[in-house]
Amino acid sequence: MPPGRYAGIVLACCVILLFASLLAALCLRRLSYGSATGGDASGRNVMPARFRVDINIARPSTLCLLPGIGISAADRIVSYRERHGRFDDLNELAGVSRVGQVTLERIRPVAYCGGDPVKPQPQRPH
Repeated sequence: MPPGRYAGIVLACCVILLFASLLAALCLRRLSYGSATGGDASGRNVMPARFRVDINIARPSTLCLLPGIGISAADRIVSYRERHGRFDDLNELAGVSRVGQVTLERIRPVAYCGGDPVKPQPQRPH
C-alpha cells in the first residue's frame, strides 16, 4: 500500500471512533437524566408513564423500576407489606422507613395499589 493511503484509513478510523464516542455520551446522558423513570435531572415528571407498578404484588426487582426506589427501599417496602398486609392507598408508603413525601410524589404517576390478585367473578342472574 502507498504511504498516503494509511493516512486516509487512520483518518476514517478516527472519525468513526469520534462518532461512536459522541453517541455513547448522548446515551449515557439520557440515562442519567432519568428517561427510564419519567423524570428529568430535577426529579420532575416530564414524560408520560409507560408502565405502572402494583405495589401490592411487585417483587423488589420490579419496585426498583420506580423513581427514587433502590434495592434497599424495595426490600423495605416488601417487608412492610408482609408485616402489615396489602396497601390500600399509596400514602401508606409513608409508613415505610426512609420513603418520604418527595419519593411518594415521584412514584405516584407510575405506582398504584391493586386489588386482590384473584377477584371473584360476578355472577349473572339467570
